[in-house]
Amino acid sequence: MKELLKSIFLLIALGYTFSACGDDDRQVNKEGNKHENTEEGSTQEEEGDKEEESPTPAIFITPIEQLNQTEDPINSHADITKRSSVKMNFRTYTEVGKSGLGEPQPHYPRIKKMANGDYIMFFQKGSSKSSGIGQRCCYALSSDLKNWIPKKEIFNSRTLTDNDGNKIKRYYANCDAVVLKNGDILAVASYRGDNYKVKTEYDGIEMRRSTDNGQTWSEYQEIFKGGVTWEPYIIELSSGEIQCYFTDSNRTGKEGHGQDTGVAMVVSHDGGTTWEPMSTNTPYNPYYVIRMAWEQNGETMFNHQMPCIIQLNNSNELVAAMESHPGGQDYHISLAYSGEDGQWDYLETNQEGPSDSENMQFLGSAPYLIQFPSGETLLSYNRGGYHLKIGDSKGRNFEKVPYDPFKGAFWGALCLLDNHRAIGTIPHASDETIIIAQFVLNHRINAIHRSVFVNGNNEEWKETDHALFVGDKTQAQATLRCAYDEDNLYFLAEILDENLSTSSSDYISIYMSPIDKESRMNDKTFRINIAANGLKSIENYNNGQWKEVKKEIDVKVTKCDRSELSEKEKGYIAEIAIPRTELAIIDGEVLVNYAITRNYAEIDALQKTTDGNIDRWIPISGIK
Repeated sequence: MKELLKSIFLLIALGYTFSACGDDDRQVNKEGNKHENTEEGSTQEEEGDKEEESPTPAIFITPIEQLNQTEDPINSHADITKRSSVKMNFRTYTEVGKSGLGEPQPHYPRIKKMANGDYIMFFQKGSSKSSGIGQRCCYALSSDLKNWIPKKEIFNSRTLTDNDGNKIKRYYANCDAVVLKNGDILAVASYRGDNYKVKTEYDGIEMRRSTDNGQTWSEYQEIFKGGVTWEPYIIELSSGEIQCYFTDSNRTGKEGHGQDTGVAMVVSHDGGTTWEPMSTNTPYNPYYVIRMAWEQNGETMFNHQMPCIIQLNNSNELVAAMESHPGGQDYHISLAYSGEDGQWDYLETNQEGPSDSENMQFLGSAPYLIQFPSGETLLSYNRGGYHLKIGDSKGRNFEKVPYDPFKGAFWGALCLLDNHRAIGTIPHASDETIIIAQFVLNHRINAIHRSVFVNGNNEEWKETDHALFVGDKTQAQATLRCAYDEDNLYFLAEILDENLSTSSSDYISIYMSPIDKESRMNDKTFRINIAANGLKSIENYNNGQWKEVKKEIDVKVTKCDRSELSEKEKGYIAEIAIPRTELAIIDGEVLVNYAITRNYAEIDALQKTTDGNIDRWIPISGIK
């Protein structure tokens, strides 16, 4: 009996574990040998020698939604945004149509996360989409961004009486909203009448408020009138001031010129109860804030429209993204900056500004701008599809080549979901549905200092939640976490795959390289290829080719394919230990790329794996 107890304690001390991911109902005896269950009474042990064994907890693969929950300091990555990127989570991609929204051919979607954690989507419905006028704005609610409950109209076309006693129709378009710090939702929309280009006194912007997460709404409240407006955008500043920006189509001093536009705004200092300027006499001039000048036949004109504005992290400075097409030129994205005081200069009708503007930066239209707490700004726009660009913490220096996750029509948007995720939306090119998908921010992660028992088990990684993510091509997706001690660098790779295969054509690759002045792979760059049945190969990069090599790297893989798991929960876990002697660690950092390869062809990677560049590979830092 004493010898038996010694064996048990020795196994525990060595970190002995049972494989809990496999679909194996057999028991394990005290010597570690497996045996089949036998009929009752067929095997007997001396009384007092038989001991109860505690079942090993089942292991589950950690989805990306449960990772990256630890909050980083604000602007923690401001110094290295050029290496940050976003990846769509393919499993979140959905198309919502009439059954979820209650309307065919919805467009101009805007999604907001409400105070209760649920989501509200506003969209536009009109009988003449080609004219861009629209007739009414609707909305729907969701708790998971996939299943939506239609709630009918929020701004419905209606009949009013003008000053001469005539019946006029009021139509609504371009609904946007903001969720205030107190949880209230303020929704705004442009309105206009039948002859809106002539009778501009019956054009303007109205607002409605919800204090119960979109269940009910206040009466219509007029916040601007007396001018043709498009695309209102509403924001609450850290000071509590609320600003509503919009495309001003006839207040620039060049009334009647089709391409003469600019960005104007109205302001509320009391939570949206009252707005200024709100004149009782015509013209009802707003504050003119953002315009670029251009010439037509020797005459000075103005442009900028469809504004989206953010307040930068830990700053008063405002950044505006607009579309511009002066003189009917192709649409371009333009940017403007208020300065550190966060105040726009109010412009005269014949004046352009602000002076700090980056006009006509690149081709695109319908911009939408957000900022992650870690510092990265993210810009969406459309040009034959839905495009995303990462910018720095000041809303500048956006990457040259956009990330194009999917096709779409036009008038898309973004919404910040949490510290590392954003929601993107745009109408489908078919005009029948709204596309919704989540995007995961990948950026520098810190390795956690601790030793790891490499056994293919993720239990000891619970407190290490900073992770990288790939998974925008298919349902197969993978996360990567990192730790280190005095001897090794450790990785935990978790792969979800509904079509789990042990074929050598399906595998993950972890690429590692030291920082290089030329930002190129070199002879110290290598990759580890791991499949569901274990280590596939280790390869070194040399003279433009990958060659298999031997390295003292420990890899343990556990398949998670138990019968009680749903298809979406199945996959495998790989735990890796790389001796520090095999690494070129410079200033406590190494660069990584991460990829899933399926059928030797479908490569889903953080960054390109074929051009030799490592300028966008992700740093793993803090390795001491």
